[in-house]
Amino acid sequence: MLIVGVMAACTCLALGAIALMPPQPGVTKSNFGRIQNGMTRAEVEMILGCPGGPAPFANGPGDRREWLGWDAEDGFWVWIGFTGDCVAGKSWQDSEETFLEKIRRWLHIPQDPNRNRKS
Repeated sequence: MLIVGVMAACTCLALGAIALMPPQPGVTKSNFGRIQNGMTRAEVEMILGCPGGPAPFANGPGDRREWLGWDAEDGFWVWIGFTGDCVAGKSWQDSEETFLEKIRRWLHIPQDPNRNRKS
């Protein structure tokens, strides 16, 4: 019984230590949620772990924000709009990969080059 109690206590301590660790930089849904309007570009880059690249889309009429994009290995994108050096908007774009395509990517299985060919 004592061994079970010690194991439970150790498990609780380990989980507590993990919960208290600061968030790691990277392009994740959790880190996306931490980005707030008014943050500087440097703060965003610190949260996401790297500078963003220019967005491949045009702003709508009257939108003067500069949009930068960050991609993740899972195929989703984060778009952050800046006015000057401050966040003025953000958008999350989910991956368009199918479940099977994700499994292929995780296992490093190349896609069939003839898959999208028309006969």
